[in-house]
Amino acid sequence: MSQILLKMMITMFLLCAAGYIARKMGIIDSAFSKKLSTLIIKIGQPFLIIAAIIGIEYSKEKLISGFIVIGIGTVCHGIMALIAVIYSSHIKDINKAKITKFSLVFANCGFLGLPVVGALLGEEGLFYGAFYQIPFQLFVWSYGMIVFARGRDDIKISPKSLILNYGMIPCFIGIALYILKPYFILPDFITSAFNYLGSLCTPISQLIIGGLIALHPLKVLFSGAGKYAASTVKLVVFPLMFALICKLLGVGDTMTLFIVTMSALPCATNSVMFGEIYDIAPEYAAHLVGVTSILSVATVPFVVWVAEKIISL
Repeated sequence: MSQILLKMMITMFLLCAAGYIARKMGIIDSAFSKKLSTLIIKIGQPFLIIAAIIGIEYSKEKLISGFIVIGIGTVCHGIMALIAVIYSSHIKDINKAKITKFSLVFANCGFLGLPVVGALLGEEGLFYGAFYQIPFQLFVWSYGMIVFARGRDDIKISPKSLILNYGMIPCFIGIALYILKPYFILPDFITSAFNYLGSLCTPISQLIIGGLIALHPLKVLFSGAGKYAASTVKLVVFPLMFALICKLLGVGDTMTLFIVTMSALPCATNSVMFGEIYDIAPEYAAHLVGVTSILSVATVPFVVWVAEKIISL
């Protein structure tokens, strides 16, 4: 499986490289990049989530597994949030500390995660990945906003935003359509449209990340020991920690690989978006996203390979 994942990550790297070149050539600029991000957040990701949930054959066992993923995802995010707070306590710059706390917890589990687990685990991986978006979104709009709101009066935390956002709403729609599957099946032309719109996420999100990396000289991007320390925690420590925990708790092989893969992904681009919106170290956020995105080409296959060895013990 790690070989399949290596090929997938190389493909992601090549798409990212195309975005880098496009930015250097002036094809992608800041305004266009923001519009592409909006397209992915408001159209691509919602349909990707819905298509992933309804694309698998209905069974009560699968539905129960989906809700188990929600529980496991909640626990995983809680553990990462606790460690992130402890890890960031030594960072003197409050804005860099905020970005680090956020970036260590949230991975690119939507735009990148869904196609990656789909390649690794097939339809089952996509199905689990869609349910994983629920704890992700809940923590983004609760823990994430609490982190960013510290010492700020202009950042408001709304209970409404926990539910009414572009991540949670498609999750609810997808689950509802999945539960209704035994009684009502959507026409093929509708599901095909969902799949086509969802397929926008992978290439466009990688183009955006590549363009983001191109904004900063590579020498600057890869300088600073702090970035590598945070990247090591994010890309290696967290996933291997969860691999060991799953082994000790007797979690199934497929679920273990799913959890490891999702926690091994690079930092979510949300950190850059929020950093720009609230003027909270957006450049540092871009550096963490860029460095972890590049390093993940090697670390994700390596971590999954190690996880497979742990599973076989």
